[in-house]
Amino acid sequence: MIEIRFEERVKIGLQYVLESLHGCSPFGQEKIRRLRFYTPEERAELETELYNVERAAAAAEELKDQYTKLMTGLCQMKDIRTSLRRCAAGETPDHVELFEIKGYLQRLDGLRPLLAEIDAVTHFKGIDLHDPKPALAILDPAGTGGFYIPDSATAKLKEIRQAKKDVEERLFKAATDAEKDDLRLRRTRLCAEEDAEEMHVRRTMGAALAPMVDDLLADAETSGRLDFIIQKALFAVRYGGIRPELTDGELELTDMINPEICDLLDQQGRRFVPVSIRLEQGATVITGANMGGKSVAMKTVALNALLLQAGFLVCAREARMPLFHSVKMLFDDLQS
Repeated sequence: MIEIRFEERVKIGLQYVLESLHGCSPFGQEKIRRLRFYTPEERAELETELYNVERAAAAAEELKDQYTKLMTGLCQMKDIRTSLRRCAAGETPDHVELFEIKGYLQRLDGLRPLLAEIDAVTHFKGIDLHDPKPALAILDPAGTGGFYIPDSATAKLKEIRQAKKDVEERLFKAATDAEKDDLRLRRTRLCAEEDAEEMHVRRTMGAALAPMVDDLLADAETSGRLDFIIQKALFAVRYGGIRPELTDGELELTDMINPEICDLLDQQGRRFVPVSIRLEQGATVITGANMGGKSVAMKTVALNALLLQAGFLVCAREARMPLFHSVKMLFDDLQS
């Protein structure tokens, strides 16, 4: 398993890459924050990710408007996974949780046609969203678009609310303090009955959602993955990322670049000179004068190796690369 310390991420420019991404949904932001590196045993899964990123990058100009709409929809999502798990565990969701779950479902409903438009061009693999309408029907049986527990939820709730309305009307017209006190007491009792009946309705809604929770959690995972894929694609467009050929040992990068150093030099009106390198199994010695670019070359190799195993297109004109079980880096000069 590849484990890279934060200090190492900073030194090779990986942290700069991650901070240049703009995950829109809480699910996509989590994937960026908890970056995953694929292992050599997960090569097929990595190939699928690279395919999706490559297709998304190739269609970035054509699908510019769709990507913008998609990212806007993802930005409106809230992380409702804890509330969904509470429903699955048989707990009673409160009003706010049901409101947020419904908002999540509405966002999903809006994303599905956008994803269909994008997928018609990109032909993504393994990116699908379930139809949220059955779950929406539980939270909004009347199809009002908002969320509240309607009078029609149960006959008892309708009766209680009508009685409370009558008491409030009488309270407004009451003339004596004694009559007002009596009506206020009756209203308090009716409010308690209303709360108890609403809790019963919320418990019923949570129980009805429980069988759908796995699909809804899978959609959160898919939304985050789609968010991350789009961000990887936009990064590839910006820095000329390409999908490498995977090899069993040799590593060859032609005209590779380091995005952080490229941007730093660009701010100074200078240009990063692309570096080409070929490494075979065994030891490789790089020699040259001080300040000749040896450290930059090795950091850039390490960066691109890690980008590949995180499912990014690599920053080079051509690339042939293996997959690693681990990557070790030592950059500090231990001389006095």
